[in-house]
Amino acid sequence: MLTTDQINDLHRLYWSEHWPIRKIERQLNMGWKTIQKYLVAPAQSAAQRDRPSKLDPFKDIITEWLEKDPRVTAAVVEQKLRSLGYQGGHSIVREYVRHTRPKVAPSRRCDGFPGTPWTADLSVLRRLGAPWWWRRPRVHRHLKPRPLPQ
Repeated sequence: MLTTDQINDLHRLYWSEHWPIRKIERQLNMGWKTIQKYLVAPAQSAAQRDRPSKLDPFKDIITEWLEKDPRVTAAVVEQKLRSLGYQGGHSIVREYVRHTRPKVAPSRRCDGFPGTPWTADLSVLRRLGAPWWWRRPRVHRHLKPRPLPQ
C-alpha cells in the first residue's frame, strides 16, 4: 500500500507533468500495474477541518441587508462589515453574498406608446432557447409587453 505522499506524487507526475508510466516506474521504483491501479483512483485530498468562519457572526446581518436591497454589491456589504469589526477577506463575503442573494427576475422598463409604460421579461427568451441576437436588450421587436403594477 502506498502512502498519501506517494499517491499524490504519482498523480502529479502523470497528470500535471505528463510523464509516461515507464518513466514514473523508474523514478518511484514501483511496477506499472501498481501505477495503473492508483491512477484510476482519485488523488487523495487533505482532511478538512471543521472550524468556524470569520463571517459566521455577521451572516444574519448580511441576510437582512440583502432582503432589504437585493442589488447591493459584495463590496458595499464588505465596507459596512468593516465598520462593524469584520476582519476576514473579500472573497468569502463575495461568495456568501452570491449564494444568499434572493433571485430577482430580470426585466427592463421601456416606454411603449406615449403615456403607457410597460416592462419586458427577458427571462422568457432564455427559457425558450432564443438565438443570441434576440436576447440583446436593444432589439425590441420580440419583447412581450407587460403592464406595470399600479
